[in-house]
This record gives sequence, structure tokens and C-alpha cells, in this order.
Amino acid sequence: MAEPTPVQKISCKNSAAFVMFFQVHYKNPGSATSDHLDWSSGNYPVGKTKTCDLSKFDDVLKEGAAVWIRVDAIAGKNKNSNKDSFVYKDNGHTAKYEVKGMTRDYSINVIPQGLER
Repeated sequence: MAEPTPVQKISCKNSAAFVMFFQVHYKNPGSATSDHLDWSSGNYPVGKTKTCDLSKFDDVLKEGAAVWIRVDAIAGKNKNSNKDSFVYKDNGHTAKYEVKGMTRDYSINVIPQGLER
């Protein structure tokens, strides 16, 4: 398995056939439990992208924490992205995800060349 990529921001493009929102979940190094940041993208429609700057949460989020998103499809189900792709580091880089599909059957994928500064 590849080493997780360090990122400061996480963005998610809604290319699905539903309104959605996402939250950022994390697991700090050495912690036995995971949690989510006190942040939500708010509901947004297809064609839009929202971004969370993780550096605004350095009071709870430690450098090296595993970070991932949980997408909630309005009137559908919620789903986590892969938990092993990214870790937090205050470096200006952005992880880019894209959501595709229908409310009960959708995917969350890292956009190719999904790392941007």
C-alpha cells in the first residue's frame, strides 16, 4: 500500500444525481478512536465543489492525522471515502474528491492528479 499523501485542504466535487453534503473525519496519530471536525460543507447541488481548510482546526487536528470524508446524499445513504489516502499537514496542498452516482449507489473517488497546490 502507498504512503498516505499529506494535504492541508480537502475539496469534493458533486457530479452525482443528488444534493449532498460532506464532513471531514479524522484519526489523530496514536489515538484509538476517530472523530469528525465541527464543519460541514452544507447542502450543495450537482456541478458544485466545496472545500475545507483543515488548518483552521489545528486545535483538534494533529499533523499526521488520517483524514477522509463522509458524504451524505440527501434522501439517500451516507458513505465514507477511503481512510488510507490522506494525512493532515499544513502544506497548502489540496486533496480532490469527486462523487458520482445515485442516492443509494454512488462512489467517492480521488480525482486523478487529485493533489493540487
